[in-house]
Amino acid sequence: MELPLAIIGTTVTLLSSIGQLIVIIIGSNYIAATIPVLVILLFFLQMFYLRTSRQLRILDIEAKAPLLSHFLETIHGAIAIRAFGWTKEYRDKNDEILETSQRPYYLLYCAQRWLNLVLDMVVAVIAIILVSIAVTTQATSGALTGLALVNIVSFGLNLKGLISGWTSLEISMGAISRVRDFVSSTESEDLPGETDCPPEDWPQNGHITLNNVSAAYK
Repeated sequence: MELPLAIIGTTVTLLSSIGQLIVIIIGSNYIAATIPVLVILLFFLQMFYLRTSRQLRILDIEAKAPLLSHFLETIHGAIAIRAFGWTKEYRDKNDEILETSQRPYYLLYCAQRWLNLVLDMVVAVIAIILVSIAVTTQATSGALTGLALVNIVSFGLNLKGLISGWTSLEISMGAISRVRDFVSSTESEDLPGETDCPPEDWPQNGHITLNNVSAAYK
């Protein structure tokens, strides 16, 4: 479900970033000299952030799986838990699993804050360069310079959305890849001869036969 949203978000922010960058260059032609440096910086920034956030996202999913399982088990077994007086034990176990599941999420949140800080610094440097060029050269009008400054603020927000959307896209593609590997590599649990479909009139008789069955309850 996250893959279509990630594709749409990445495409929209990419087109918006390109359009705003063109407006900034029109406002100050000299700012175009910083574009190669900006592209290289964003490439290394995205590569570092993508690897880190992908691993943290996987750890976050794995850490939340026991919490969700325990939550569902508690819902389905609430009557038995109250009857046997296991409420405190289940509550303590839930608190322990919840605390463990929050550790990868906290690190992922720290990585996102770091990304926002770095991108804000990059946008601030571009704004300083643009203002310095406008003050020293006076090659462009004040209206174009003001338009470029306004778009620089939105450009920083779109950069954050672009890298975040690209990361979500990579994570979603990784999830699809894992599902595909599971479908293609997992052996079927059907025994030989159990792959045939039963006839339409099956079962003809309503009875159950038990042979050599033993059961126990712990």
